[in-house]
Amino acid sequence: DQRLRAQLESVTRLVGREHPSAQSLIASLAMALQDTGRLEEAETLFVEAHETAARVSGERDVHTVFASFNLGEFYRRTDRVDEALPLLRVCSETAAEVLDATDFRVPWIQASWALALVSAGRRDEAETVLARARAFAEHLAAGDPTHGKLEHVQAELDRMRGE
Repeated sequence: DQRLRAQLESVTRLVGREHPSAQSLIASLAMALQDTGRLEEAETLFVEAHETAARVSGERDVHTVFASFNLGEFYRRTDRVDEALPLLRVCSETAAEVLDATDFRVPWIQASWALALVSAGRRDEAETVLARARAFAEHLAAGDPTHGKLEHVQAELDRMRGE
């Protein structure tokens, strides 16, 4: 995290904190902080990245999609599903429009939205989103990690049916 902070400081001096390179480092630092349990610091950075991307690049830009995804995933992983759902829904819908149809990140984002729906107990909606994600993932190679994530969503749905 010290290395990322030093890189962020250097990049910020060169191009400013709103530059995509600085925003990428902010996201990486936030993820590192999340992984080490420093959730308040991580959330502050995820929110900053999301707000900055929306303001600088606009709501329908790829940078905003990923900043929204990162914040939505943070909320989902910290059991704040009510906050995650709207972000992941918009992110999923926007990603399907602004990213290439063969981009693996589209079904990855949709799978995260489906997991948030599962966490919220909204099985039918999760199944619909998972079907969409599978349709996007059809072109991916068998070893692509997206398939594993989609299978994880399916397992959660199966577990939910068994309860």
